[in-house]
Amino acid sequence: MQSIGLESKQLEPYKHEDPKSLWAAVLGNLQLHVSRDCFDTWLSKTSFLSLEEDILTIGAPNAFVAEMLEQRLSGIVLNYVQKLAGSELSLKVEVVGAASAPIPEVIAHKDDLVTSKGFSGRLFHKFTFSDFVVGPSNELAHAAAMAVATSPADKYNPLVIYSSVGLGKTHLLHAIGHNITALGMSPVYVTTEEFTNQYISAIRAGTTEEFRFQYRHADVLLIDDIQFLSGKEQTQEGFFHTFNALHLAGKQIVVASDRPIQELSILEKRITSRLAGGLVVDLQPPSRETRVAILQSKLNRLNKSDFVSGDMLDLIASRAPTNIRELEGCLNRIVAYADLVNHEINLDIVSQLIPDTIDPQAHLTVTAKMVLDLISKHFNIENAALCGRTRSSQLTNARHMAMYLLRHEAKMGFKEIGKSLGDRDHSTVINACHKIDSMISRSASFQNRVQFLRKSLR
Repeated sequence: MQSIGLESKQLEPYKHEDPKSLWAAVLGNLQLHVSRDCFDTWLSKTSFLSLEEDILTIGAPNAFVAEMLEQRLSGIVLNYVQKLAGSELSLKVEVVGAASAPIPEVIAHKDDLVTSKGFSGRLFHKFTFSDFVVGPSNELAHAAAMAVATSPADKYNPLVIYSSVGLGKTHLLHAIGHNITALGMSPVYVTTEEFTNQYISAIRAGTTEEFRFQYRHADVLLIDDIQFLSGKEQTQEGFFHTFNALHLAGKQIVVASDRPIQELSILEKRITSRLAGGLVVDLQPPSRETRVAILQSKLNRLNKSDFVSGDMLDLIASRAPTNIRELEGCLNRIVAYADLVNHEINLDIVSQLIPDTIDPQAHLTVTAKMVLDLISKHFNIENAALCGRTRSSQLTNARHMAMYLLRHEAKMGFKEIGKSLGDRDHSTVINACHKIDSMISRSASFQNRVQFLRKSLR
């Protein structure tokens, strides 16, 4: 595990007007030094609670996260806490998720999280529409979310927002929740993990009626990470009936996923068909200009608008091209360095602090031509044959693999893929991708073959 490269003698005992910035700095460093999956699963949803008597207390969304932080990640986390604080702080974790305590009917911890009457989860106060930077990559999703937040269940119901991790899905869900609350209505925000745990607990305790009442009397249901319903048949049943009850009652439903609904092949068809019947929008990685605007917005919120120059922001934006969380993590690292070492920031320091935050392959753009050339070589066929109408077994298999790689490596849409392969219907592309996914799950040798082809592109 890498450190941030600061000598202990450079550190002063932590003194800051806003102690919350210590935990923000810790998260910024952890984001750069643990795997993305580890950070997203166990650290991203933690929050600062207090810093009193040399005890830093952080909040965990549920008992599972708290247990992981205390038993397996405490050493790594405490290392960065003490390194950045410059003193022997101890760490305490408390569960602040909805499942751990009764839901308050007033605003609580207003500097961190906002709750409202009837609210199942908590809304992060920074995740508002005013803090969401709009660019070409997200303007459709933003407009749809604004429409839903202004006039729920009027036009786009359900609304499905999907993207890779760290691009703003959760931000938009919370922003909708804030607006709905301001309208005097009752939103319910919940992650699929929380929904599953609550549903299972209700079954075990015989309190399913209370569970149904909690969700079916909401004006707006905001459910995050719907992909985690995959394979949970009993929970899918509960979600399906909750969805139906709300939809028939004219209530708004907003769902976030890390992939298109059509690719969630393990979800029941009756669920995917209802979700696909609404408006489905995606968030793409932000352009360089949008990334710079995001960095500037974050600096403004920190009252550090003149902290770094435009050239430095441009360099930071170039070092984190695909993920907004990584982008903000890079900025947090620089801010923490300046605060703790009291050193003026320049381009050389920025370059030194974030040299290895990017996968070098992230700069590589996989094109349709690259995929088709690889498939032609691998299957020993001509490019023109891939786009033709001949349906021999070899050509069909090659086309299916090409469609899969165009989707997952070139990041092309289904219609765009179909057009590039002889104007085929997008449903053909969807079925081909599902077929490849199914074969990967059934055959280790086929999985290795696909991995080989994906690596060959890079």
